[in-house]
Amino acid sequence: PDPQKKGQNDTITASRTLNKQISGGKIKVVAKYGIITVLDQTYDVCDLVKEIGKSCPIPAGPLSGSGTTAVPKDIPGGKYTADITGTDQSGGKLVCLQATCHV
Repeated sequence: PDPQKKGQNDTITASRTLNKQISGGKIKVVAKYGIITVLDQTYDVCDLVKEIGKSCPIPAGPLSGSGTTAVPKDIPGGKYTADITGTDQSGGKLVCLQATCHV
């Protein structure tokens, strides 16, 4: 929903087609509230796909999944942005995404 509701769950769904098998890599997420960075975290691709019931190596072809996260009830309301970038095991571009949400 937009705006997202404090203290409630939010589900994020994503899909893409992989051009090659993925045996590893990194996903970096930088989230901001205005100009204030509230999250700057790097995740292992193989750990992330476990959360959607997959495992590495991930075969070429369609990949989709969804996850649910709680929106904290004590965060300030307003606009949040996220930049999500990722590389595969060879350093090739895996994902580049910008997202905006309102709380």
